[in-house]
Amino acid sequence: MRSQDIRKIESIQSLRAFAALSVVLTHMSIINSGGFGVDIFFIISGFLMMYSTEKGTAGYWKKKIIRIVPFYWIMTIFTVLAVKIMPNLFNSYEVSWIYLIKSLLFIPYEHNGIYQPVLGLGYTLNYEMLFYVFFFISIKMTPKRLGGGKGLICCILIILLVGLGMRELPMPFYFWCNTLMLDFVLGIMLYYLFQIIPIKIYLEKESGQYNLICGALALIAIVFLWIIPVPETGWRFWVWGIPSAFLFAAVYIFYYGRSIPSVLLMVGNISYYIYLTHPYCVRLTESVVTKLWGDGLLGYSLIILIGVFASIVCGYFVWILYSLVEKKVKKIWNN
Repeated sequence: MRSQDIRKIESIQSLRAFAALSVVLTHMSIINSGGFGVDIFFIISGFLMMYSTEKGTAGYWKKKIIRIVPFYWIMTIFTVLAVKIMPNLFNSYEVSWIYLIKSLLFIPYEHNGIYQPVLGLGYTLNYEMLFYVFFFISIKMTPKRLGGGKGLICCILIILLVGLGMRELPMPFYFWCNTLMLDFVLGIMLYYLFQIIPIKIYLEKESGQYNLICGALALIAIVFLWIIPVPETGWRFWVWGIPSAFLFAAVYIFYYGRSIPSVLLMVGNISYYIYLTHPYCVRLTESVVTKLWGDGLLGYSLIILIGVFASIVCGYFVWILYSLVEKKVKKIWNN
């Protein structure tokens, strides 16, 4: 891959880092609206799905599945074991066989009035996997000479799905019709937009001006996302999805052809592992710090610092360990 292409992808990693840490801060009750990090993740997925399949899909699905699914299964099994060993930490959380199987197969399941898998945060992967299915269907439906049209077909399928959600549908179909799915459409549309707009030419002519515009746009989007409370389901696309798309565009243009800070790149690379493991880090940090320093200002400050640091460190070491598992899985798959 050319260095220019690598930098395009690296610019997106800074957004992944921001999205992951926003979710972490939300689960630490530091901010209320960090759930928009999920919208950013979905927009990135839509964009990268188009970008990564631009020159063909050979081996792409295998890489994607190996990177995501086994680790999710590992964390799901770990959660089941944790529930059995430490039930007090999970508020008498019970896991039936049907609940576990549906969780592993990315099928929404109602538990205590909420549709989420055993590993709560895995609900986002239920949407992600459905998007992969739609994109795969779109590829099969698109003639080879019109390869770029696969994204448009996928967008149409998603929009039709969300439109069905306006009716009273049985679960899990109503779950899948959530407007969150439209974030993938935004990512695909941004890909098409940046194929049309010659960013490099504009930046070479008016670099300072565009940097200022991108910086202002990103700042406005971040402030808007952080101050707006959690929107109702039907409004999420407009309140979080659209501003997240503006943030993506601003960051992508700003870092176009540039290197991003190594710390952001590292956190972005391990964002998936931070996302799935951080609840345990946060819960353990809160428990230990509260016992040692109480729940005053000092304890609260330490929870923030240690919790964020522990989530990143845990994500990093899990990433290293899982890379070994990933190699084994690839070897088994290839054989």
